[in-house]
Amino acid sequence: FKEIEQQARKAVKAIKEMDDAIVDLQNATNLSYNNVRQMMSGYNDMAKQLGATTTEVSSGADTWLRQGKTITETNKLVKDTIVLSKVAQMNSEDSSKVLTATLNGFQMAAEQAEYVNDILSSIDLESAADAGGLGTSLGKVASMANNAGLSIEKTVASLATMKEVTQDSDESIGNDVEKVLGKVGISMRDVNGQFLESEVIMDNVGQKWSTFDGNTKKAVATAMAGTYQYNKLISLFDNYNKVLKLTEIAQDSAGTSAKKFEENYLNSLEAKQKKLQASFESLAFNAVGRETYGGIVEATTAMVEFIDKTNLVKGALAGLAVGGITKGFLAIKTGIVD
Repeated sequence: FKEIEQQARKAVKAIKEMDDAIVDLQNATNLSYNNVRQMMSGYNDMAKQLGATTTEVSSGADTWLRQGKTITETNKLVKDTIVLSKVAQMNSEDSSKVLTATLNGFQMAAEQAEYVNDILSSIDLESAADAGGLGTSLGKVASMANNAGLSIEKTVASLATMKEVTQDSDESIGNDVEKVLGKVGISMRDVNGQFLESEVIMDNVGQKWSTFDGNTKKAVATAMAGTYQYNKLISLFDNYNKVLKLTEIAQDSAGTSAKKFEENYLNSLEAKQKKLQASFESLAFNAVGRETYGGIVEATTAMVEFIDKTNLVKGALAGLAVGGITKGFLAIKTGIVD
């Protein structure tokens, strides 16, 4: 009974939050109040299925709609956003940012968001790096990695292995790197003289890394990553077998996030509580709604103004001073009746 009362109170509070969300979605879509209200009803259904609140779902929808996604694309992306937020223990706003940066950076289509979740979830299970931290790092380097020719699988595997990431996105492979690698028998160009993709170069360095002495490792890492980042690159190549293993895991990760979400999160107490809250939100939203809630607010406002203009509070305070609480409240009651 206590749980029911708490969720009911949250539902009443959510009426205002849901109305705010409707206004945000109206601004994002330029649709009418009634149309957006119908959308909110759909988001409420989705919330109950995903063990989330209606406002969590609508917040994710607002993010994607403002990026110009269609309603169909948005509905798919919202689900992926909620799944990532739950399996990676992030809020829906942060998971939206991760997916946005990753999809845009690697030039992936909306329907590939689930695969991004799968990669993060699979690496989370096989490494010390958590999905939330990996997602945040991935979002920061996605565009740079894609431009350098790194696959998303190799990028996440590298991030997980290093456990932290360089954010020097403006750096590019230059002549110093080519000279240093040339000395150890690694070419940066193909037979036609064109630069190879970074992933190919990384694999070539990784294969020969164990044959380098300490000074050569430092020289190669410094040339590739710079003075301030070479320690991270050394840690990467010292564990390059792990990078290759995690890359394979990422490539074979399809379905991992959905399984983790369904087996772990949906069976949790949090999911069941939020499903109950979403059910109460639906009840409150349909039974009370903007008009009724607004009427209560307006009536309360009128009451406050009435009390203020008739000085009932001043009289009540005087009653409190003289005769205590009972007399004070009686003064308000008498004043209203009069």
